[in-house]
Amino acid sequence: MSNPPLTMATKLIPKGIRLVLIHELSKIDEDAAQELALSLLATALHAVKNIPSQAWMVEQVKDSAPLTFMLTPVPGQSVSAQHIASLKGALCTQPCVGEVTPLF
Repeated sequence: MSNPPLTMATKLIPKGIRLVLIHELSKIDEDAAQELALSLLATALHAVKNIPSQAWMVEQVKDSAPLTFMLTPVPGQSVSAQHIASLKGALCTQPCVGEVTPLF
């Protein structure tokens, strides 16, 4: 017996963004790196119009590469894949940003 064809595409729900700062910043302390990540996010949120949630959390990922942060909307707030893509673009244009990866 064969499986029925799929009639609906799976909708990806964004969880947030993984932000990695450039390697040249590896000597700054954790507090300064956290503040920089927060500033980069604030600048990106300002650049992106009509995003439903301006309240985000910035958390350093301790067991990952240095200077890696998770950017997530506060609990109860959601954003679309389109908004995540717009934020990714706004983050990528800023100095100090090494890598930006949307997480679904």
